[in-house]
Amino acid sequence: PDYFPILFLYADSYRGAGQLAPDQLDVMARALYLAPQAVDIRFAYAEATFRAGRYAETVEALRPLLHLPHDESAQARARALFEEARRR
Repeated sequence: PDYFPILFLYADSYRGAGQLAPDQLDVMARALYLAPQAVDIRFAYAEATFRAGRYAETVEALRPLLHLPHDESAQARARALFEEARRR
């Protein structure tokens, strides 16, 4: 149960239906814990926590992405969601 790609894909398969259930968010959080360097997982988790109204978790998930050295578009996307979550 600690293979992060499977955990992420499981939780992500529910994302298209809208807001993830708390247990699905927990699975995605586990995937992020196991692979903190995975930008896609980090963004997906941040977006899911934002939709769930868990803004403090959104802010913490996005913090490492605010200074991405080689991806300005991802950095801008992270900053926009980060600032929106901080306002709430």
